[in-house]
Amino acid sequence: MQDLCIQLVKNHGIDHTLFADGFITTGADKGWEDAIDRHAEAKKKQARDNSELRPNEVAQAERDLNRMASRTLKETPFINWNLYSAVITDRGIIKPGLEWAGHRLHPSIRTGDDDEIKFDCRSSRVKVFLPPLSWSGAMELLDHYGFDCPDDQYSIEKAWQFVFDNPEVPVHVEESALKALASSSIGQLAVALNGINSGGQKLRSDRLRKPLEMLAAGGRRITVRFDAGNSSVRMAQQLHRQLSKAGADARWYCWIGSYAKTDDYVAAKLRGMQVPASLPILGHQEDLGVRGFFSQAPYSRLRKQWSTITIDREFEPEDIQKASIDSRVIALVGATGTAKTKASVAAVDLMERELGHRMVVLGLYHRASLVHKGAAEFGVRDMSAARNTVERTLGVHEGVFNRDGLFCCCESIQKPPGNEWDMWRWSHELEENPRPTFLFMDETSQTGMHLLVGGTERMPEVRREAVRALERLLKNPCVTVIAAESGLGDIELEWLKETTGTTPRVIQTTFARERVLYVGETNRENIDLLQQLSAQALEDGHKVWASFGEAKSMIEFSAVFTDEKNVLQISAENSSSQAVSEFMGNTEGSGPAYDMVAMSPSVISGISMAKTSVGIAACVQQYAMGPEDALQALDRARSAQVRVLLMPSVVPNAMVGTRKTTFEAVQRAKSKAASHGDLDAYRDFAGAISTGSLFYSHELEARNNYEAFANEHVLKCRLQEQGYTLKPFLELLAQNPNKGATTSRKVRAKRQRDNAKSFRQGLLRQLCKREIRLGEARSQAQKASVTGLAVDYERRDPSHAFYWLERLSVISLIDAGMFHEGTQEFAAVASLVQNLVKKEAQELKQLLGGKIVIPGPDDVVKATFIKALVQMAGFDVARGKQVSTNGIRVWSYTVS
Repeated sequence: MQDLCIQLVKNHGIDHTLFADGFITTGADKGWEDAIDRHAEAKKKQARDNSELRPNEVAQAERDLNRMASRTLKETPFINWNLYSAVITDRGIIKPGLEWAGHRLHPSIRTGDDDEIKFDCRSSRVKVFLPPLSWSGAMELLDHYGFDCPDDQYSIEKAWQFVFDNPEVPVHVEESALKALASSSIGQLAVALNGINSGGQKLRSDRLRKPLEMLAAGGRRITVRFDAGNSSVRMAQQLHRQLSKAGADARWYCWIGSYAKTDDYVAAKLRGMQVPASLPILGHQEDLGVRGFFSQAPYSRLRKQWSTITIDREFEPEDIQKASIDSRVIALVGATGTAKTKASVAAVDLMERELGHRMVVLGLYHRASLVHKGAAEFGVRDMSAARNTVERTLGVHEGVFNRDGLFCCCESIQKPPGNEWDMWRWSHELEENPRPTFLFMDETSQTGMHLLVGGTERMPEVRREAVRALERLLKNPCVTVIAAESGLGDIELEWLKETTGTTPRVIQTTFARERVLYVGETNRENIDLLQQLSAQALEDGHKVWASFGEAKSMIEFSAVFTDEKNVLQISAENSSSQAVSEFMGNTEGSGPAYDMVAMSPSVISGISMAKTSVGIAACVQQYAMGPEDALQALDRARSAQVRVLLMPSVVPNAMVGTRKTTFEAVQRAKSKAASHGDLDAYRDFAGAISTGSLFYSHELEARNNYEAFANEHVLKCRLQEQGYTLKPFLELLAQNPNKGATTSRKVRAKRQRDNAKSFRQGLLRQLCKREIRLGEARSQAQKASVTGLAVDYERRDPSHAFYWLERLSVISLIDAGMFHEGTQEFAAVASLVQNLVKKEAQELKQLLGGKIVIPGPDDVVKATFIKALVQMAGFDVARGKQVSTNGIRVWSYTVS
């Protein structure tokens, strides 16, 4: 044993006194023997369950396995090591004693063959290794965190129960048991995996092992530390991301230099390793940890080489006029506040002087509330103004010469049949009677998302004809197209090139105003602090402009100021009101009249106030507000003493459709969904618009989802592109210790659940009740989507969801009329869910809206998850009485 202890210290830096007796043994001990027997029994069961084997073949297989187990045990070298862990089950229950973790082949007898197993953990019940601390080890590592236990009352599980209960105890995650022992020996408590790929549950790498998930709770600092190598870096980053998502203050690190493993490094440091003078950090790597991904390249939407004019100032009308000589498609790319709209309005004037007559001007926005501004600036009809007003019927705006044409939102491209000229009618008119026309598309990517992927409830009713109308205008050689946006990207330019048949001429400005932006996390505390800062600013006579991702939050934030201050609240509900229309149409004129302007997502872009400064310009990124929306919202007030952005690291609610983040993955997911439905119908819907627009919709969906997933990284890169210097929100608070009297806030009410059943849910309900057949349900979905595109049919077609309801036996559970955790139907559904592989679980998660976690084999399937499956089918689930099952009281649920 003394020789073994010397080897542990010399070769691995492991101090055996920190660990309980029996944590390491040699040769063929009882733990190794039991593991070999378990492995053999599992193989025997496979043989018995194999229907293709005859009884005599099964018997022969069992005899062979017995001989193999006996031979393995007899041939085990006495110098091999067995390592033991503290006991924790797959469900995260800590128990007394030690559990065999694995059998280590001694280095002196290794052959170096590729298939040689260095650490054999066959049939090990240890999925996450917990070093079994001795009493002295527990006191050394945990005493300063408050662990206190007399020696005579100590047991191994008490130390680890303390660790799990106290998130202030930092933990490292190593890739093997020896490395966890070495790390713990230098004061860095560590747990270990069975290799870099084993942080996830079996067949479900997207679900953390339960002990890791439990450790991550409460913001514990966890550092994932793996060996050197590209695969190690990739897996360390992935596990770091999963731990962060589970609640940890996570970091990651992979060793560099001569000693690229934890135990090698610790042992070398104990021996007094030589560190190059030029790289002293190599001698202190044990303290390093990376937050985030230093391999992430700066994010930009525009990467390809285009025909580009680069300027270093605001846009001028002459820029557009000159570019129009080379191409009728012009892209204006520049930071918010670089006069894109102003230059476009003046460029129309220049073109009209050359022509000697007025042009037709058409404009498209993604939000109705933004149409007022565009229509007023260009002097055309405002299709979002109230009916029978001069702005809508005649295009008359104060101080502006009126022209033929209109501005509208995507939903208004085609209006119900009548006397109104809409964009759909103009597209046909200009096709039959060509004349010089100017098509202005501000915030092009957001318009594309709205038109092709998302939109309001009305969008599916007009989507097909709306897209066709826009395609007609883009293809018309008499139409000059201006696509303006700070975040215009390659996919927009490719779509414009494909649709117009003309290579866009890009005018890009590098001009950006240098500004300081205070950045913090979106949480209740920071929103309260922002409200207090706003109260102080208002008391000091300054104005406040604030944008919110949720209308309800905006109203709650601003309502407390309405009694004493002149507050304008803008949401979808009042976007057509006179006050909002005046504000949107003449922001410079009416904006200064308000002490506070509070905006919901109905107003993100398209308006600005430059002549009047505000005290605070803030954006609270919430719910489904993506990075692009947050970026636009920040700069509505061009001049501000203080700018604040509260943002989350990820915005899952901003992800749409398939929730995939690459073009290829979106196409695969859509093909998978279509494979369960009527393929001919899907082909018909896909062919309703050009291939270029169809592919553009997939590219938009993928980019939108990636940006939502990488929200913090994307936003920071794009903010820095636009000239912002980022500082912590807390730094602003430190500058304002007296944040002003806290205005009492209304209690935040819980969101009311929307109980309205979707069209697809109605069909699913009928299918589950066997009132209609699947073919009939598909036909109804197809008829209801006739005015839309494939994206609208996908959302109504019940085929994919019904496939999963059948596969998971949810229909049998619905037929039973009730369930609880002890019913046979519940157990059947739970078992099928737990056996899903990662791709299947992701597919099911997408169907459930992307927010619900699909339980893995180590997770407990709860009634709330089964409830979500039943509700997906269009049924109501109500909680009933408590019942007893296996001695435990659980709630029962009725299905109706």
